[in-house]
Amino acid sequence: MSQKVTCPVCKSQLQRITKDHLSRKKHLDALQKAGIKISNDPALKLIKSPQKKANKNTDIEQIVYKLSSLENVVNQLQIQQEQILNYLNIKSDNNKKKKVRKISQEEILDAIDKCVQIYQRKSRWVKIDDVISLLKIYHEEDLKNFNNILIKMFNQNMIDLAEGGDPKYPILYQNRIYGMVAHQ
Repeated sequence: MSQKVTCPVCKSQLQRITKDHLSRKKHLDALQKAGIKISNDPALKLIKSPQKKANKNTDIEQIVYKLSSLENVVNQLQIQQEQILNYLNIKSDNNKKKKVRKISQEEILDAIDKCVQIYQRKSRWVKIDDVISLLKIYHEEDLKNFNNILIKMFNQNMIDLAEGGDPKYPILYQNRIYGMVAHQ
């Protein structure tokens, strides 16, 4: 249990001295009997100053200010992060577009003819892997594109496909595995 405080003017026992107590009739009458002016009331020194509340309010204001500043910094970082990610996505899209190579039918026919010359015209059949290496096809997307073009050329009777050749990159078409190609 907390100690009671005795008012030096009216001798009342209180939990604490407040402004309400100072405005009560008993306290004011005791001041008047003692001949003390209200401004010189010794009980004023015993009232807890409201500075602590003011300090708490300024502390809270500072915390709110710091939090809002931190929130602004985080928002700016998010904006910058989005800009970086957008830039990287645009770059990667451009790189993907550059990597996929358009191979023409004429390039394929020329590569087949060069392979026949390399083999010193011993056979008109060449390995599909040799054609791929001559065309310098390295990416999977380019290989898919190459396979689609070869199948299209086969259907147009521009080239012949044959099984064999132990292909590293075979052409799968109509349930067969093709590894050799020849110019018609």
